[in-house]
Amino acid sequence: MYASIIATLFLPLNAQAKNGSSAKAIACIDSTQCAYFYDVYLADKTLRQQLNLAFTTSKIKPPRWLGKGTSTPMIPIVLGQIHYLAGSVCEPHNCGHSVHVLYAPAQKRAVAHYQTENGPAQWLGAPNPAEQKLLSELETANSPLQIKLDSHPKLPIIVD
Repeated sequence: MYASIIATLFLPLNAQAKNGSSAKAIACIDSTQCAYFYDVYLADKTLRQQLNLAFTTSKIKPPRWLGKGTSTPMIPIVLGQIHYLAGSVCEPHNCGHSVHVLYAPAQKRAVAHYQTENGPAQWLGAPNPAEQKLLSELETANSPLQIKLDSHPKLPIIVD
């Protein structure tokens, strides 16, 4: 009896994680309907592995809140010929600690920009200059990317 009650309690979480697959997220065409970072992170083992690798190769311990922080939708973006999901997560009640992520599911690659409240921001996963620019715009109010996102364009966003 208790097992069925416990299983029922966790059913919505499992269903939500399935809806947050990177394949569904990359196909999103309306930013108000896109899966959130949290959902994709739960559903996509490769994203979790690649972000953990990006942190550890930078000799930084991944924050405990990474998979359960306050997050944004994962917006599909095309940069060059690569399809990315772009999104952010921050520590609950303290967005001075944040991670901005670009994830290329087909390439099984994640890069990020990690900001702590008291330290310098750090690049994770060796983003190239175009990826660094995109991540910087993702976290900057009134950047060309943010202005475009605020207008709720048809997705994916194509970046030159």
